[in-house]
Amino acid sequence: MITRSSAGAGRSHAGVITGKDRKKIELQVKYAGRFSWYLQKKIEAATWGKSI
Repeated sequence: MITRSSAGAGRSHAGVITGKDRKKIELQVKYAGRFSWYLQKKIEAATWGKSI
């Protein structure tokens, strides 16, 4: 599982990358090749304007 840390209420805690995060270009670039085949397919379809 890929996690990221975030600060909230004055303390750090781990947050999980969500389904919405896959739409962020900077995360697509950073984690290229690490997405599941299903998410990669959705990313490619969104990039090319196709629906799956």
